[in-house]
Amino acid sequence: MAMLFSAHLFIGILVWLSAGDFSYGDDSGCVGWDDKVEDLLFSPLRDQIEQAATEFYSLPDFDSNLGWGVSIKSHAGKVGDLTSFDLVHLPYVRGNASYMCSSADGSNITLAIDVGLNDLDLELDSFITTLPVLPNIGNTKTSIRNSGNAVSISVSLISDSDSNCVASINYFQLRELGDTWVNFEHGWFNSVYEFLINHLVN
Repeated sequence: MAMLFSAHLFIGILVWLSAGDFSYGDDSGCVGWDDKVEDLLFSPLRDQIEQAATEFYSLPDFDSNLGWGVSIKSHAGKVGDLTSFDLVHLPYVRGNASYMCSSADGSNITLAIDVGLNDLDLELDSFITTLPVLPNIGNTKTSIRNSGNAVSISVSLISDSDSNCVASINYFQLRELGDTWVNFEHGWFNSVYEFLINHLVN
């Protein structure tokens, strides 16, 4: 639900931006957008997220049987602050972290951007992973925190001669995986799992 809403919101803002008048500085039809992305994209996007109803932060219950005696269940999940994102310059990518591109006739407008996800928090009133041999993981209130991720996103808005528009996500790539910390509220075995996860994943 949250990811679907944010995708529609992102595309909606791109539609709004397409009504603007952009000046492109080279023959490729692309221009670095780093100096505009905060005011024209990130700031209104944060405002929309903050104004969204609380169900935007709530997650549906999850129940999945993965086979071989492994299953995952969660209940009453809630996502924390979803506004802690910013433009990120990846160390192995030269140039701008964002580009706005337009075809010569203006029928294809594409935004490509590298985004840093600084802090993602997840709280679950109940979380359990059932294992075939080892003790179950969780079965208690669980919190997960992740920071330092980076993703690359490209979104296009294509219009035809009748001014009909189609928006599409070209790609959504995880470029950097940050650090993840897990906390189980109680349980001796959970404390062992917590130690292993927090030290092996990171």
